[in-house]
Amino acid sequence: HIPVERSCFAMVVKGQDLAGLYYGTPEDAWSSAAALSDKVHITYKDHPFHTVLSCAPAMYDDLWTGGKCMYKLEPVVADGGKLIIYGP
Repeated sequence: HIPVERSCFAMVVKGQDLAGLYYGTPEDAWSSAAALSDKVHITYKDHPFHTVLSCAPAMYDDLWTGGKCMYKLEPVVADGGKLIIYGP
């Protein structure tokens, strides 16, 4: 461990826009950016859904990577519900 001052810029982007920019220690900047990112990128729902359609981005060029659609959306699928993954 080398005792030097560390600084960090942590950005939150939404589409092409900058939603927030934080500067400070890596821990503080990251924590602040994560808190804003939660508000900007996560939509909380009060109930699960029976059928959910996930459109896998074209950058997911194989089913293994497209599986991200499953683990990211599984929490909002009701017991006995369906998650449909559409891969263009």
